Amino acid sequence: DPLFSTHLIPVRRGILSGIYARVVAGTQTSDIEAAYAKYYGSYPLTKVGALSTPNNERSDRSDLALKKVTGSARTHIRFKLTGEKLYVFSLIDNLLKGAASQAIENFNRLHDLPVETALTELEGLL
Repeated sequence: DPLFSTHLIPVRRGILSGIYARVVAGTQTSDIEAAYAKYYGSYPLTKVGALSTPNNERSDRSDLALKKVTGSARTHIRFKLTGEKLYVFSLIDNLLKGAASQAIENFNRLHDLPVETALTELEGLL
């Protein structure tokens, strides 16, 4: 059964969530990457990747910083697989991705516009 946890941290905006789950024995990091790629691979506002480890330099731990998503409509998802335990961390700016930009994304979809239209031009300024 997955467990979901938010973290109370001293910031003005942003949500960091931790999701913890058990996976089927034999699951590899590449399996998790493939599952995320299937759903988010072509979605321009979501960045997904495995957490870096001494043996795996593929992604940058600094992506776990809320400052990387604050002022943007982006979501960062990072995960780590240890044996049969999966640790997933997601970060959003709750004032944009959590509220305002969802309306713009839906408008874009309704009008067959690229989903990121009007959402990436002013990143970091809001």
